[in-house]
Amino acid sequence: GHQDGVTAVDCWTKEKPVSASMDRTWRLWKVVEESHLVFRGDKGSLDAIQLMTEDSFVTGGQDGALSLWKETQKKPIRTAHRAHGGGEAGPAGVANWISSLASVKMSNLVASGANDGFVRLWNASSEHRELEQLAAIKVDGFVNAMAMPPRLLVAGCGREPRLGRWWNLTGNKNKVHIIRFRSDLSLEGGAAAANDDEDDDDDDEAGSSGSEEDSSGGGSADNDDDDGDE
Repeated sequence: GHQDGVTAVDCWTKEKPVSASMDRTWRLWKVVEESHLVFRGDKGSLDAIQLMTEDSFVTGGQDGALSLWKETQKKPIRTAHRAHGGGEAGPAGVANWISSLASVKMSNLVASGANDGFVRLWNASSEHRELEQLAAIKVDGFVNAMAMPPRLLVAGCGREPRLGRWWNLTGNKNKVHIIRFRSDLSLEGGAAAANDDEDDDDDDEAGSSGSEEDSSGGGSADNDDDDGDE
């Protein structure tokens, strides 16, 4: 198994769960065969993993890279380095690490969260070898957890990263952002425009609600395209 702590897991229709770890690997577990495949990431802990289809996956970690993988290739087929920028909120020159991912299964749509003030929506197509940013939605704090039910994106944000208390974004509150979209997020490769954004504080104070439009700004990431068969 993993040499260090498991940081994220995902599973879908088949008996093939995936796991990410602080040992810089993610693993595809073949439960029936009682075996697994090991895939090595770039640098740093892999903190988030999501299945897109039955044989394609996305990972994100503390090196700030968002990577698209296929089960049949040992290296990512596309990587967006510094997907959420870096150096603005933390130590100069250090990429903002990706702390959470969410996806719409059997589509190309994935969301990534970090601490740069945005949830970013991506078109992640293994078939076309694409990993392109579609939109950036304004949020607050560290995006430590996300889910994408139909027509919604739910993001749990906090003052600190979920895996440790070594970084505190003062002035932020622990809250849940609920972003509503004008069309169904299950549409393949589509990212609908955001309609509104509701915040629920988990502090003692009463929750607040507001409205924000989605943003297409926030910078762009550097992309690499790598091949590598098993």
